[in-house]
Amino acid sequence: MPMATDSEFVQTLRQCMLPDGPLEDIINEFVAEIEERLRESDVSMLPSGVVRQNRPGGAHTGEKYLAIDFGGSSVKLGFVSASELSVSWVRTRAVTKRQVDLQFFDTVVSWICDQVGEYIEENAIESDAQFVLGTTFSFPLNERGEIMTVGKGYTLTEEVTGLSVTTILEHSFCRVLEKRALRFQVQVRGVINDSAAVFLANQARNEAGDVSLILGTGINACFSLANAELPEAKQRAGAADDARVLVNSEIGFLGAQYVKMTQFDPYGEVPFMPLEYVSSGKWLPLALEKVLRYYGVLPDSLEGLEFDGKLVCAILSGATESILGAERQKQTEEVCRVLVERAAIYTSCALLAVLQLAGHDRKAAGSRVEVGFAGSFLQHCAAYRARIEELSGGVIELIYLEHSNLLGAFMHSCEEARAELATGVDAGKPLT
Repeated sequence: MPMATDSEFVQTLRQCMLPDGPLEDIINEFVAEIEERLRESDVSMLPSGVVRQNRPGGAHTGEKYLAIDFGGSSVKLGFVSASELSVSWVRTRAVTKRQVDLQFFDTVVSWICDQVGEYIEENAIESDAQFVLGTTFSFPLNERGEIMTVGKGYTLTEEVTGLSVTTILEHSFCRVLEKRALRFQVQVRGVINDSAAVFLANQARNEAGDVSLILGTGINACFSLANAELPEAKQRAGAADDARVLVNSEIGFLGAQYVKMTQFDPYGEVPFMPLEYVSSGKWLPLALEKVLRYYGVLPDSLEGLEFDGKLVCAILSGATESILGAERQKQTEEVCRVLVERAAIYTSCALLAVLQLAGHDRKAAGSRVEVGFAGSFLQHCAAYRARIEELSGGVIELIYLEHSNLLGAFMHSCEEARAELATGVDAGKPLT
């Protein structure tokens, strides 16, 4: 299709992509679907533990703490100082394999062992040291810690279905450590969804609002409800009625009936995640490429262009003009702004709906909530963050939480240790 003029191009795209009705209607749709999924869904709105306190209480002097974050496009590792609640020696590895099987975990664990070995050597630590491992996982987990489903272009295999991630990691560390004759030990102590981990870090660092957000490769949010407010099937056994229970929302699943999708968005993906498709750092750049290709805006050579979240940020900052040329830069930037506008509309409405469910009166005078977030796409896309805050009417203030996934994983491992002491049940055995 020949290149359209700028005015025709932008006008057509805005009419095609942006919602027609008022934002209040979208918020109400989100609220209704969240309530329905809270009652009925087994892959979203999942309870993820009880909020107990703001600082970890299960850490012990002399223990060495390691945290890992299985994200949508990478795995991140860091060593945690319990006394300072800080993370150091952070390392990241890209994840390119999209089939989630035992070999997938063995590959990651092998890399983790490499990093631990380097850390021991560089910090003059005894070679037979024991590390307590806390883990976050970016896909839905049930109360037994089993993987419910995967998104972001991954495929779940039968050999890991029905196994808890804790068990998978324990066995994987056993295989890797034994095969490589490594002397250090790793105690796998609990796995938590990444959105819940960010919530815990948010609470510990800032005592901030009751909602956390992840917006990187995918999108997710966590909030808390009183135990008695949960459907009976999702209530935490033994918890008081007024105990605050973390809810891993998996908001990426929302919007099948009301998120306005187009020919430029994914079709046939399983699972179907409309909100994630229009808002996240994986899918928004792919929609950008499809739009540019359809309207003939792509340059003849795509050398130097990788359609990911970094490219969207670079385009919006004007850093790609030398690659695209002045005219294409202008048009491509306009496309990005339309895509970001659509993403910000649905993300802000989803967050406002979550806040409403969590008991926040967003219409009260002076209403303002700090939403702690993680995710490099939102962190680096200033226009996206600003537009979410604007569309919320000033209710949402986004606060970036550095290394929050890793800190939350550590805090969860401390809660697991506390549970061990209270029940006498070992939450994880040293593996050598």
